[in-house]
Amino acid sequence: MKLHSVLFAITICCVCTLFAQEQEADFTPVTLEPRFPGHCQGICCDTDFIYLSFTNTIVKVDYQGKLIAETPIGSHAGDLCLVDDKIYIAQSLRGPKKGGYVVVMDNDLQLLQTIPLSQTPSPDGFAFLANCFYVRSNTFERESHPLNHVHQ
Repeated sequence: MKLHSVLFAITICCVCTLFAQEQEADFTPVTLEPRFPGHCQGICCDTDFIYLSFTNTIVKVDYQGKLIAETPIGSHAGDLCLVDDKIYIAQSLRGPKKGGYVVVMDNDLQLLQTIPLSQTPSPDGFAFLANCFYVRSNTFERESHPLNHVHQ
């Protein structure tokens, strides 16, 4: 049994090393001018473009780093994901409109809709799998994020 575990671990290490070497061989970093306020919260890609969410700006660039589009978004934008040519952005607003939302944009960064998330007051992580969205939320809105929930 131990031999099986050792062989499995060695196989995984070899496969990971091969993938890492392959990526290094043809990967050219994409550089984006650091002029957006806040910090990068998330990234998603399609075959032609990279979409990034900064604290209060959503950005679309090509794989050469050329800025294609940008649009402001109420702070605090979180992670984002691309599903069927729509971008879904987790948003945790502060101030009078406080609460959790999903902002939906088309792939040209035009606003399609804003969906309130009453059960997730501070969403910031986002994923899509098997026709379901998963949203991570810092339920108690504390700086140290002591308790995290994932909602489906």
